[in-house]
Amino acid sequence: MTPLCSNPSCYAQQLCDCRGPVNREHVVSRSLLEAIWPEESGGLVSGLTFLRNDSNNPARLGIGSLTAKILCEGHNRDLSPFDAEMTEFFKATERLLLDDITGGRIGHEYFINGDCIERWMLKTLCGGLFSGNFPVPFVNSFAGQLPPSENLQTIFRSSSFPPGRGLYVTHDQSRVDHHVFRLTVVGAPSGIVGLRMWLFGSLYTLVLIDDHEPFPELASATYRPARTVATKNRNTIAMSWVGEHSAGPLELVFSDTPFE
Repeated sequence: MTPLCSNPSCYAQQLCDCRGPVNREHVVSRSLLEAIWPEESGGLVSGLTFLRNDSNNPARLGIGSLTAKILCEGHNRDLSPFDAEMTEFFKATERLLLDDITGGRIGHEYFINGDCIERWMLKTLCGGLFSGNFPVPFVNSFAGQLPPSENLQTIFRSSSFPPGRGLYVTHDQSRVDHHVFRLTVVGAPSGIVGLRMWLFGSLYTLVLIDDHEPFPELASATYRPARTVATKNRNTIAMSWVGEHSAGPLELVFSDTPFE
């Protein structure tokens, strides 16, 4: 019988199945950063604890600098499918926007695993907090604090989010520069309750509690959309989900100028 192994430097140590050492890895998937900043070694970043700037004055950082020691090799390897799916989701959304604005392909459909996108956001939240790179409301830092066991079960054991929790999407026509990295931790007096991510005019909100008061955007949001459709060309991203989700499409209305 293989002995249980818990690496004290791995945020998933409570699972007692660590494998290999803890090496530096990207808090946000390297493949995603390379898709956001194609043919570049880095880009504009704001909102990290070690940066003395704000969202209006982002700093330029290299992709290699956005790393931390947060997972053992085994647990990091377990999450590779989430990184790959999130990168494909970014590329599909970018293609949807560009085709809609430039009059490109019509009626094309992309297929994305929605559960992987939820879990990517959750694992990114856990890594950003554990490393101390993500600023949080109400306290100075969560550096070194282990995630709740239920979050680890969701990420590594495919446990389902309770009904009403998970990913919500809000879309407003806007001009968004996706080359500026945008993630924001949602906090409440009770602790960390979610994560917000902005992408091409849409706000993706990961909700981890039943109380929706910290999330005013949910009043106009779609819960786990089965389809997102570009208004002009009718290109579609079909998202598969296990469990509860919204059956109707989410219409995306893009601005005429995709990047500022």
